[in-house]
Amino acid sequence: MKTAGIIAEYNPFHYGHQYHIEQTRKKTGADYVIAIISGNFVQRGAPSVIDKYQRTKAALSSGCDLVLELPVVYSSASAEFFASGAVCLLDSLGICDFLSFGSEAGKLDQLSVLSDILREEPSDFKNILKFYLREGMSFPLAREKALHTYCDSILHCQFSNDFWSSLKQSNNILALEYLKSLKKIRSGIFPVTITRKNAPYHDKKLYEDFSSATAIRHTLFTSKDCSQIKHSV
Repeated sequence: MKTAGIIAEYNPFHYGHQYHIEQTRKKTGADYVIAIISGNFVQRGAPSVIDKYQRTKAALSSGCDLVLELPVVYSSASAEFFASGAVCLLDSLGICDFLSFGSEAGKLDQLSVLSDILREEPSDFKNILKFYLREGMSFPLAREKALHTYCDSILHCQFSNDFWSSLKQSNNILALEYLKSLKKIRSGIFPVTITRKNAPYHDKKLYEDFSSATAIRHTLFTSKDCSQIKHSV
């Protein structure tokens, strides 16, 4: 018997989330899927557009077998603490074989290399990071450029330009944090990534099949016609 875990907000639950659950079962062969979701407050402390009970109901009716709430101290925190709290919760269950997460990159081996660098922070990497910070760059940009430089100059990794460009995307940022957290606690949970389809995380355009949660929320906030999202949720 195999069990896969998913960490999500489902704010709100949409067809892309259902696709992720279906692909998780297909890719892992899992008999059961557990979702760890935010409660009524999500990342950055914003209230969810739909309460946690309705989001739980949607997840259970769309393929999940169990839904657990991520405590608000983690659900409203930064990507690092959001990931750490959720990974530790999944690991503490003692029954989870896989952690499945979406990513724009879809390249687990390459993401794993970067997560090792961020977790271990080799001295050469830290020196490169300090250089870019002294140049006046913001920390996220300096970290991204330091990773790129370290991989090219020290590890001699041949990652594509498309891969490096995708690291700015929210799901890839979370993917790195999930991998860091798994390795930090020496978890036996095996990571699996599902490539995100169609709409980017911050895309505000609605599509016929997979629309981002950002687009759905934007439509709800700016339009009184809720029928516009019927093809997405």
